Amino acid sequence: MSDNYYAHYVKKIATLIMIAGLLAVPALAELSPKNLTPEGRREMIKVLKSRLYNLEHSLGVKETYTAAERKQEIERINAELEILYALPKIETLAVAALTAEAVATPEVTAAAPTPEPVIAYDPLGGLPKVLKHPVKVASLPAPAKAAWAGQFAFAAGYFANLAAVRGEWGLPVGELNVRGGGLLASGSGTHLALFTDVYYYLNPPETVGMRSYVGAGVNLPLISSAGGGRSLGGGLIYGGETKLADGRLFFEFGLGTLRSGTDRSGLTALVGYRF
Repeated sequence: MSDNYYAHYVKKIATLIMIAGLLAVPALAELSPKNLTPEGRREMIKVLKSRLYNLEHSLGVKETYTAAERKQEIERINAELEILYALPKIETLAVAALTAEAVATPEVTAAAPTPEPVIAYDPLGGLPKVLKHPVKVASLPAPAKAAWAGQFAFAAGYFANLAAVRGEWGLPVGELNVRGGGLLASGSGTHLALFTDVYYYLNPPETVGMRSYVGAGVNLPLISSAGGGRSLGGGLIYGGETKLADGRLFFEFGLGTLRSGTDRSGLTALVGYRF
């Protein structure tokens, strides 16, 4: 057969491959992160950041990774996060371009001119699909700073080997958390003490599942049925918490000392709820 015959069939095959590639583009686009809803993007960012943190710090990673596989997985997650963070900027530029085009298009009105709508654009939301007349994009107000509000909690269990109940009020101070309150302990007498603790979370707020923390604190007995002198005691704690309803369920283990009459030292094990 002649060279022209082969060339003719090669062109046909190349054309079919190009058509198949074009038909595959929409299917691939459906899997792209930019087709996620704003809520979906935020949830995806939260899960990816938690996964990245756990991989980088070897926290809660059940799979067995080699160093090269771990590096490759971290690079893949970082690449997906860059895409998710870049999408709102791309959508903002698209809205600006569509707005400029709409303003440049003359309108024909038979009666009174149609009032120009004002659109409050959410950078994580979808783009307007139809622009029939000039549009003004209103800037969103700056987010208000969260009030420096505290959080109430209660717990029950054992402190320094004494049966105890505790009420507390906690406040975030920078990277640390400070709490204070009252402790009622019973065993070889009844004791009422004031306490204050400082603790630090070991993983970020967006962690999926349990957040753990470590801390230390001091206490001062106010009233004791055992009599005797009273002085500062203290304790070391390790705790964990997880979201439950509108608050957080937590547990704490550690060592504690209560100095009321005689020194009482031992294990601490408490379970409580933060509102």
